[in-house]
Amino acid sequence: MKDIYKKLTRIIGLVSIIILIEFQQITPVYALGESGFVIKNKCETPTDDSNSNNNKSDSSGESDNNNPNVHSDVSIDFDENTPAPIGRKNAKKLAQAVAKAGEKLYNIKIDPGLIYGQWVKESGPDLNANPPLNNEAHNLGGLSGTPPAWLAKQGVTTGSKHAEDSGIYMNFPNYKLYGEAYISGYIPSVPLALKAINYTGGKVTSEQMSKYVNVLHEHGYFTDTNIAGYISGVQAGYAQYYNVDDVASDIGVATTDKDDEESECGGDSGAVSGDWNWPFPDVGEGSFMDGQLFGTHPGNGRPNSYHDGLDFGSVDHPGSEVHAIHGGKVIKVSYAAGLDCYVVTKGDDNLYIDYQEFTKAKGNVKVKEGDTVKTGDVIGIRDSNHLHISITKMPFDLAIAHPWDSSGGWLDPLETIREGIKKGGSGNSSSSGLSSKEEEARKFIIAHESGGNYSARNPSNPTVYGAYQLKLAYLKGDLSRENQDRTAQSYMKERYGTWVKAKEFWVANNWW
Repeated sequence: MKDIYKKLTRIIGLVSIIILIEFQQITPVYALGESGFVIKNKCETPTDDSNSNNNKSDSSGESDNNNPNVHSDVSIDFDENTPAPIGRKNAKKLAQAVAKAGEKLYNIKIDPGLIYGQWVKESGPDLNANPPLNNEAHNLGGLSGTPPAWLAKQGVTTGSKHAEDSGIYMNFPNYKLYGEAYISGYIPSVPLALKAINYTGGKVTSEQMSKYVNVLHEHGYFTDTNIAGYISGVQAGYAQYYNVDDVASDIGVATTDKDDEESECGGDSGAVSGDWNWPFPDVGEGSFMDGQLFGTHPGNGRPNSYHDGLDFGSVDHPGSEVHAIHGGKVIKVSYAAGLDCYVVTKGDDNLYIDYQEFTKAKGNVKVKEGDTVKTGDVIGIRDSNHLHISITKMPFDLAIAHPWDSSGGWLDPLETIREGIKKGGSGNSSSSGLSSKEEEARKFIIAHESGGNYSARNPSNPTVYGAYQLKLAYLKGDLSRENQDRTAQSYMKERYGTWVKAKEFWVANNWW
């Protein structure tokens, strides 16, 4: 009898498990984005925040597989023939349509900038970081898993596997259907996060932004522990939605229907970038060890052996004044652990340049947000053992979330500066790219030697020529303005070290 009783107990237990699986409405959730956050067969029991019957109502769609929280008949007002890549302008329209549908489904107010910002975090600033997924599969948020029946009937299929695990992305036939799936509740974390922040319009605060991302994380949209990095990425996308360069602690929302965001260049910063130079002009390019260089260098001690910038050490690049390597507008001055005090500029060529780790003292930062700097201006005073410079094509707050791989849009500062100088920048052999004081001193000498005339001759001394009244032997037959500037720069370096010292000598002696 004991054996029969044990067998009956096991059978009853198995039947109970089957009943639970069948009727507890456990929904598989997958969401993997381009930021590499993975969900592995995570299951959630949907919250009971809507009517549990299967009938349609005015405020909610038809449920899927008896799940009242998945609105499978949701429809958004968006052109299903929108071509890929979607681009920023159309992605904003899609976010607006998704938000509008979500407001009707869940009876809440939704800021479309949050939706757009999260897509940017997952798919990059131009929403096509992974063309096969974002363009061909029309999947901006990394939605994954086996398509439920209501999506499969509309042409949604399984696509490529995740690089990180065995999950599978979903391929959507168009962006319209992707948007409908995104807001439908099939991924429960999306409506839960939008509800949690209690958005009422006006400004989305940093606290609301943080809560939005944390709820996404808590309910399985992404599993990476770097929540702060994810927040930063969403903030950058949110700022992009509202056409601003940066996001402050309170994120101002200004309604806009402008089309200027469609420019793939991201707009004009209003600051002329100009030429290029080295941050320590007296040293020039100098030399670097492998650990200081940009990119992947095995053994440099960093995650993935990847370095997102270039380090100018105090030994190989002596000097305290940190000079701007390129012109632009100062869009951020701040402090962060690991970065110390840092300054970010953006030029009219839409390159973001970050100067960091040169000091922990705010008083050593010599610029403020909103300033316009030109090549050679002093950014700050270095009192550390190195200056780190990074350059990116992406908004800095988005790029900095990816410091250990190339998905931050990073450029090699060494090659970028070299190429800029080659194309007409300054370097050590030209007069451009100087600090304000150095340029003032150089112009003083030109004014007093020739009145600014690059063809000036001295009747009393026919061996000299041009703006700087250099010996013709120094110019070696090339009387061009460029060669005069270049030769004068070399002469000044060798004889005086700086233009300021050259000017001091001229004032004392009436020649240089």
